[in-house]
Amino acid sequence: MNRKPTILSILQNDSWTALTNGAFFAALAATTIILVVNPYLQESKSGYEPFFILTSTALFISACLISILRIRYVRNFFASSIMVKAEIIQVSAYKSSLRLNLRYTHQDQVYEKKLTQVITNKTKKLLQQSDVTLAVNPQNPEQVLIGDVYF
Repeated sequence: MNRKPTILSILQNDSWTALTNGAFFAALAATTIILVVNPYLQESKSGYEPFFILTSTALFISACLISILRIRYVRNFFASSIMVKAEIIQVSAYKSSLRLNLRYTHQDQVYEKKLTQVITNKTKKLLQQSDVTLAVNPQNPEQVLIGDVYF
């Protein structure tokens, strides 16, 4: 039986959850600033408070739903996948993203895959590595997740 990544590991290292949670925290910060600063402005009632509160609430609910769905997807993917070593052909970092070109073999067939990851403490290490462990879907070998990101 394959290992499944922990929920905390997925929340900390998965690109989808990182982007979703980042959007929520940005909206939360904007809402907090508006609610704290607005009473001190000359026109104390700007009318934007409900908009920011509703936006933050909607983003919070969306972030929770997307995170739950992504956690289920990643855990189920690892449960039904096989682990394969892949060669890192090329790796580059641009802003907050890491771009990887990988080559791996599954059932004597060679695949090349380009992946983009959000830069985290775990993905930074991929800049120095020459290979990586992939979780590969046996029914569709082009569907992969980087195992080293989650474990």
